[in-house]
This record gives sequence, structure tokens and C-alpha cells, in this order.
Amino acid sequence: MQGWCGRYRWSWVAAVTASNRSSAVRDGALIAAIAAFSFIPWLGRLHLFDWDEINFAEAAREMLVTGDYRRVQIGFQPFAEKPPLFMWVQASSMRIFGVGEFAARLPNAIVGIITLVGIYLLGRRLVDRRFGLWWALAFGGSLLPNLYFRSGIIDPFFNLLIFAGIVALFEFEHQRHTHGLSRWALLLIAGISIGLAVLTKGPVGLLLPGLTWVGIVGSGKREAGGGKPAPIVPMLILIAVAAIVAAPWYVLAAQQGTGASSGNFISGFVTRQLELLRTGVAGHTGPWYFHFIVLALGCFPASVFAVSALGRFVEDPPKVRDFRRWMISLLVVVLVVFSLVQTKIVHYSSLAYFPITFLAALALTDVKRAWWPRYSTPVAVVIGLLWAVVFLALPVVGLVIADNQLDPTRVTPDPFVRAVLAVPVGSSPLDLVVGGAYLAVIVVALGVLRRRNDEKQFAVVLFAATAIVVPLALVRIAPKIERYTQATPIAFYESLRGCDCYIAPLGFKSYAHLFYARISPEHSAGAAGVAPDHFEEWLLSGPIDRTAYFVSKIDKADRWRSRPGLKVILERNGFVFFRRAAQ
Repeated sequence: MQGWCGRYRWSWVAAVTASNRSSAVRDGALIAAIAAFSFIPWLGRLHLFDWDEINFAEAAREMLVTGDYRRVQIGFQPFAEKPPLFMWVQASSMRIFGVGEFAARLPNAIVGIITLVGIYLLGRRLVDRRFGLWWALAFGGSLLPNLYFRSGIIDPFFNLLIFAGIVALFEFEHQRHTHGLSRWALLLIAGISIGLAVLTKGPVGLLLPGLTWVGIVGSGKREAGGGKPAPIVPMLILIAVAAIVAAPWYVLAAQQGTGASSGNFISGFVTRQLELLRTGVAGHTGPWYFHFIVLALGCFPASVFAVSALGRFVEDPPKVRDFRRWMISLLVVVLVVFSLVQTKIVHYSSLAYFPITFLAALALTDVKRAWWPRYSTPVAVVIGLLWAVVFLALPVVGLVIADNQLDPTRVTPDPFVRAVLAVPVGSSPLDLVVGGAYLAVIVVALGVLRRRNDEKQFAVVLFAATAIVVPLALVRIAPKIERYTQATPIAFYESLRGCDCYIAPLGFKSYAHLFYARISPEHSAGAAGVAPDHFEEWLLSGPIDRTAYFVSKIDKADRWRSRPGLKVILERNGFVFFRRAAQ
């Protein structure tokens, strides 16, 4: 009898386990399908945006052109800002799908699919299926997290590697009282993942998870009265494993020479990172609270719900409480580090999307307490209305311009902005649908909350609407914005593709000419035997062997109009195009 009961019990456990596994696979496949349908279409609809999207894609393209995958180059000169891992991935995508916007952005779309499925499975393992679904919905249904998976920037890829390392470190710490190879395998996985992050964006890939771990150790000591020792040996092992993964390429980069044509990557890299830390590079400055505002507005709606989960949740299971501590530690580290960094760029704090959406999911599944603060509803409505106004305002301005109802001279004295505002973009009343629909959703969601007093339905409506509005805005509104900003010079660069000539911007920084004109090595500073810093002046006054084309913004163009040998060939939409004949 006992043996029969034992066999029945284990068969029941096996059946439940198989059922859970089947449910997880089914849910994961559904999330992956929805994410793929959302992220992948229209990846190539928009040109890549200067600077970040284009410079990574250009570095990948130059790897394909030169066959040199050992170093990162821009303009066929060493590029000391980033290591090569993400560019390797982009180059692989371009080799399969061809050089273009789709191939440059596809890696992050795939990262988005992996991220949503991964956090669902992690949330299911930490709490239950419902929590995993909330977490995936909060991440995929928030503005900037959803948008970044459609971009060609480095951060989604980098953030996933760091988060995977942090999850492995959490499991390693959570199994502190167990022994065996499995626990140390987690530390090895963490080291490999963090090492790959270092190979993607530099030492910050080790700094962020390292400080997060240190924060956990410190908070653990406080909770335990100072009795918990710091895991010095595991930390050293983590650093060693990460170094083994990343160091070979850095050593190779350091051995590439110090000549003018090759540059010294290590010294240039260190100099660049210190410059980003101490100064606001290229005008990217802001107050210390810049990223607090970015995350509050950009992670809407998740940011509104996440705040209520910052308090102590003593009733949660120990593993959930521990992981919550890790997420709060990560959020604090990201905010502190990037508030101290003087260069303020929106995507610098994007790693915080993981803890913010986790905390939002935690609040939305916390049915044991009346977690909903009084201020949450008005804050959610205000931020939602703000975004609806933004989505509405852009096409309204376009319609006003299209109807010649706006006099640019009354808007601003800046000649470039006036010229840009005069661009005939061709806005349509259909463009108002995006903002109008989002406005309607905010009103409906508020009505649901008031009528049914159901915060979860309120959240579902907001997340679902945001996930739909982001791609609609990219399809209907973003192309119009691009026509005001970069479409004109990019069209000019594309017209020169395959031309045996030099191309350069004058008075502003850009990588667009390199990527969209498909500049080849023989048209670079290195081929001309000129130092990169002197290439522009050589093109303007030196003994050039090919025709040179230049692009300037209209407010800077006067200084070039009187330049001997330069001829204006086109003025359009705030840009002036010059040509200089070969000497």
C-alpha cells in the first residue's frame, strides 16, 4: 500500500511538472510570436538616426568591407568609443540580409523577443505564471522599453547581457547554503555574461553588476546586524572569468600600434570614457535628476505602478523579497552612476527598465494589500495625457505647416529652424489617429478604474494601448519627423552612392554620409595619407584627386560660400550642398 501511494504521489508530481512545463512552453511561444509580430515588421521603414544608430551600423559595414573584424573603425579610422561585440552581431545580420536599416536593427528585435520570453520564464519561476505574464506585459507595454527593441543602438543587447549576469549572481547568492558544482556554475555563467557585456560596451559592463552585488552585500549586513561576510573570493572569481572572456580582444587592440593611421585603442578608449564622465560631450548635458525624469516619463505606464512596490513587502516569499532587493539595488546603481556622469543621454539609464518593470509587476500581483496609493491614478492620467498631447501635437504642427498657416519667421530667429519648418512634409489628418486613440484610451482606462475600481484592468488597458501606439507612431509620425531633420542630406548621400568622390559634412558632426553613400576605403583620410583631424581642411583646400561634395546647414553656410573653389550646387530644406572639383 505504501509503495503504491509512493508511486501515485510521484506520478502525480511528474504529471503536474509536465503540465507546468507544457504551459510555460505554450506561453513562451505565444509571447515570442506576439513580440516578433510587433518588433520585426517595418524595421527598415525609417533611415537610421544620427549618431548612435548610424555609427554602430557603419562600424559593422566597414568590417564587411575591409574583412577586418579585429578592430572597430569609423571612416576606416580606429573608433575608440566601443568594443566590437555588438558590431560583430550587426555585421553578421548584414551579411545575411544585406547592408541596410533592417539588418542593423534586427539584432535588437531578436533581443526584444528573448528579453520578453526570458523575464516571463524568470517571473514564473520566482512567483507564478501570472507574475511572469505581468512582467512581460509591463516591459513590452511601456514606451521606451518597447521603442528600443526597434532601434539599432547598442543598449538593448548590452542590458540583456548584464541582466543575465545579475540573475545568475542572484541565484548564486540565493544558494549560499548549498554545495556542489551547480552553484559555482552559476558564478561561471555570470562571469561569461558580464565578460560579454564588457566586450560590448567596456568596463561599465562589470561596474554596474559589481556595484549591484556590493549593494546587496551591504544591505544584507545591515539586515543581519553586520554578520554577513563579503563574498571576496566569489567576486574575484567573477572578475577573473569576465576578464578571461573580454581581455583577449583588449590585448589585441592594445597591440595594434600607435601610429597615426592605426591609433592606440586603449589610450583613446580611456580618454573617451573620462571625457564622457567629466564633461557633457557634444552638448549632451543636463541636471543631475535628468534620468529620474527620463525613467518616470519614458517607462510609462510601468514607472507609475513601480513606485508602490518600493516599500517593504514583508509577506512575500523569501526568494521574491531577495530578488526585489537585487532589483532595487540595480535601480539605485543605475540612477547614481548615470546621474554622476556629466554626459546625459536618454538611453544611458535603459538598464533600469528591468527593475522598474519588475517592481510594476510585483505591485500588480500583490493582492494581499491595498497597494494602490491615492496619487497613482492622477499621476498615471497626467503622464498619459502628456504623451497623448505629444502624439497629437506633432501631426498638428505638420498640418499647420502644410496649409501655410505658420510663419516660420515668427517662431524663431534661427535660420536653420525656419528653413526646416518650411519643409513640405505632407501631413495627413490620419496622423492624428495615433494621439487621438491614445487620448481615448487614457479616458477609457480612467473610466474603468472609477466604475469597477479595478486597478489591474486599468493597467492592462494602459500597457496594451502603449504597445500598440509605439509602432503606430513609428509608422505614421516618425517618418514626418525625419523629413524635417535628416531626410534631405541622406537623400543626397544616397544619390552619390558608388560615386568616385569625397563626401564630408561641414560645421556639424555626422556619420550619415559614410553609411548612406557607402564610402569605400579609397575615399578615406587614411587612403589620402591625411590625419583625420586635418581631412576636412585638405578636402577644402588641398590637392584632392577626386571631386569633393560637402553638406552644411544653412545657418553655417555663409562661411563656406566665399571659400575659393567651392560651388553651391543645391539649397534645400535648411541644407546647402557644395562641390569642389579635383585639382
